[in-house]
Amino acid sequence: MGTLTDLLTLVATEPTLLPPAPLAAVTDSTHLDHRRLDEVHTCLGCGQRAHSALVAETKIGPRWLDLCDECTYRLHQEDDAQ
Repeated sequence: MGTLTDLLTLVATEPTLLPPAPLAAVTDSTHLDHRRLDEVHTCLGCGQRAHSALVAETKIGPRWLDLCDECTYRLHQEDDAQ
């Protein structure tokens, strides 16, 4: 895998790779907490179990972005470096 930024670029061009998130998840942490605590999802970055649930705004609406702690950290590091 390239960088997580590369991954997000792919997601931006092909958002159907991610499951749709409810519009309310953008503003309501209850949806985020339920997804990360009560459901099991695979990290989009590395394939390990995801512990973070983020909502990506895409051209076709909000989509779930499930990441493990390490990939979430790396994503923030890459974002800070830009």
